[in-house]
Amino acid sequence: MYGILLSNKIGGISSINININRQHMDKLLRYGSLQAVGGIAAMLLYKTDIILMGTFTNSESVAVYKSALLSAELVWVIPSAIQVVLLQNISFNYSSNNLQRINESLTKSIRYVSIFVFLTGVGIFFLSNEFLHLYFGPNYVSASMPMRILLLGTILLGITRVISPALQATGWIKHSQVGSVLALVVNIVLNILLIPEYGATGAAIGTSISYLVIFVSNTTIFYFTDMNLSDRKLVPKLIVAFLLFFMLLGGLNSALQLPPFYKIIAIASSGFLLFMAILIPLGLIKRSEIESAYSKAMIYITNVVDSSNVVTR
Repeated sequence: MYGILLSNKIGGISSINININRQHMDKLLRYGSLQAVGGIAAMLLYKTDIILMGTFTNSESVAVYKSALLSAELVWVIPSAIQVVLLQNISFNYSSNNLQRINESLTKSIRYVSIFVFLTGVGIFFLSNEFLHLYFGPNYVSASMPMRILLLGTILLGITRVISPALQATGWIKHSQVGSVLALVVNIVLNILLIPEYGATGAAIGTSISYLVIFVSNTTIFYFTDMNLSDRKLVPKLIVAFLLFFMLLGGLNSALQLPPFYKIIAIASSGFLLFMAILIPLGLIKRSEIESAYSKAMIYITNVVDSSNVVTR
């Protein structure tokens, strides 16, 4: 209210007119209510396992599971950012009836997100003991198994985060939210059944399966829409890249016996180069994209250095 009064005083806002269109308002309310249901289901999905862990186990077990969950969710950094931007992008192109641009945006986003979640997910998977030892301390190394189980689900859900905004923006929001509610129900049932017997590992299994439900639900819905991937060979290429990277990095991880910090540095650097060596021949990363990213990075670094020099002077 203060902002409105201030804007009015300096001439930014002279009057506020609200024209209510009943037809549009009904559509907004229906869309908003569906978003609210899906949002609440997603929020509960991400927290139910922790609540039930606290109900059936002790605080120490909750802390161990929480460390596994936080580590596994690191693979969502890039997917979450792209999800926010993609919703506006697809909405704009859908309103313009530009299906080709939607397919191109989706294909590129799925390719980039899959590459990121495979790289980080597989790396954390094999370095789980070392990562937990350095990040949380030696008392949390027991979270390694739950974290590895959770990674299987968070990788799939990370990819699904790109598909979800496409369904929401193109009239399939009701169907996608049904999948979220179903996943929540599966999560609650499995956690109630598994946590008393298996503790953090049981919670990880239940949560990972619920993430799988969302992945299967959204990809199935996507199959029945008018949207499709502009690169028909993208999915087979991604599967081949994932399997090759998983096997090769697993062998490299077994061969290297180093202290936690040095092993993370060695596996992270060599794993990145290994993954790039797999992606480039498969065409999942183009040389032109590498050159473009390098040029933009150098321009950014140059601008930062120049700004620092100006401030110093």
